[in-house]
Amino acid sequence: MLRYTNLVAVIRKAAQLYSSSVALKVDGSEITYTTLFNTAEEWAAQLLSEFQLPNLSRVLVVTDRSITGYIGCIAAMLTGAAFIPLNPKIPAARNASIIEQCDPEVIIVDEKSLSSLNTLLKLTKKNLRVFCPQREQIRIVNKIKWPSIADEQNAYILFTSGSTGQPKGVPITHKNVCTFLAYCQDRYSITSSDKFSQTFEQTFDLSIFDLFMAWAHGASVIAMRPIDLLSPVKYINDNKITVWFSVPTVVALMLRQGILQKNLFLSLRLSLFCGEALYYNLIDAWSKAAPNSICENLYGPTELTIACSVYRYEPSGQNVVHNNIISIGKVFPDLTYKLLGDNGTLNNTEGELCIKGGQCFKGYLNLPEATKAAFITLPDNGCLDAYYRTGDRVRLDDSGNLLYLGRLDQQVKVNGHRIELGDVEAAFLMAKGIERAVAFVEPINNELVVFLVGKSTIESAFKVVGSILPSYMLPKKIKIFNEAPLNANGKIDRKYIQSIFDTV
Repeated sequence: MLRYTNLVAVIRKAAQLYSSSVALKVDGSEITYTTLFNTAEEWAAQLLSEFQLPNLSRVLVVTDRSITGYIGCIAAMLTGAAFIPLNPKIPAARNASIIEQCDPEVIIVDEKSLSSLNTLLKLTKKNLRVFCPQREQIRIVNKIKWPSIADEQNAYILFTSGSTGQPKGVPITHKNVCTFLAYCQDRYSITSSDKFSQTFEQTFDLSIFDLFMAWAHGASVIAMRPIDLLSPVKYINDNKITVWFSVPTVVALMLRQGILQKNLFLSLRLSLFCGEALYYNLIDAWSKAAPNSICENLYGPTELTIACSVYRYEPSGQNVVHNNIISIGKVFPDLTYKLLGDNGTLNNTEGELCIKGGQCFKGYLNLPEATKAAFITLPDNGCLDAYYRTGDRVRLDDSGNLLYLGRLDQQVKVNGHRIELGDVEAAFLMAKGIERAVAFVEPINNELVVFLVGKSTIESAFKVVGSILPSYMLPKKIKIFNEAPLNANGKIDRKYIQSIFDTV
């Protein structure tokens, strides 16, 4: 495959090789590679010349699955800056915090989001330059000196909450993401005939895979409209999607709606899942619905550039499963990992997953203390090196695959007993009719509580769990609902669930 050193080179080359092919489809509008690149170049030239901003480093792109949002991210990188996507649907306080932290030189916004941006800027008390292409008279700039893009330059900055809820900027370099893309192409062999889903908001790092894996090889990205989320079957089949990528919760919703039938998605050749634990019953059902598709579970925090390990599901063979959760597989070959035991020493079989390598970020934006806490120095071939601490506990099995055991903060103590919240959740999933389970400790009374989703009763579920778990692992409070609350990225919203119990 073609190897790239930066994402700007990816787009430039794609515009040359696949000029008339469809790069992007948004709200029924098809954008060719020529239009995608030329428009981005015109906007970038305007920023560099008319706005008199010759040395950009950070450009905020206010985006809600819009053409402006997609092209704006490319335009930002053409100027030599990192793009920072901002979803206008996210609460204003969080977005204001992001703007304060990243302090962008300019903001790209579409006309639809302009009013909400103006309201947001009043909260920040910043007087920032705003570029709205629909309200600008775009002039063709013939002579422009395009900045060279260094491998170690930031390509984008995404904000992740972490356990504190405070947004933290994660800068990802061109080298980080191009290393990831090269591995994925060796594994998936993307071609110009592929059609990619885009189930993610651009503020979610998994969207980077869809966009730049497609654009590096002349494929098309078909952005999902909000209505498509209600009927993904029609979306996949009407658009003849070949590469599907989503969080597992999307599959869970389809399964409980009774629409995930055998041989439903015949166009799919790749089905990828990431972002949260993937339960066996979900990938098993999806595999039957997409019989021509390879199905894989990817794992990785934003700090390790989209994904850093992968497991391929075998529809007709034995699969590695723990607590009904599919293995996260093996770490990518160009990365190195170690397991950190409970006592802070290295462990060969179980512990916190710590990783280093070409996909690892160098530190949070303007947060030196958080950066220091995120890394640990470990021995490596006679030397000491910095490893990123994922905060995830894993176990290495005899086949060399990693089993996901849960977050470190999911290991709790209740009345002196150490409890794995994942074990409690797995027990409830064995009860008939229970589809999802979220366990946590209510902080005031230090009591174990569980949120369930499914068509069952608390009594019947409790009866099953009572025969599996010891009494000290049984929750004091249980709530059961028909639907699970989801956050902006389509994952189970654990913080909202906890707030439900806090008000009881």
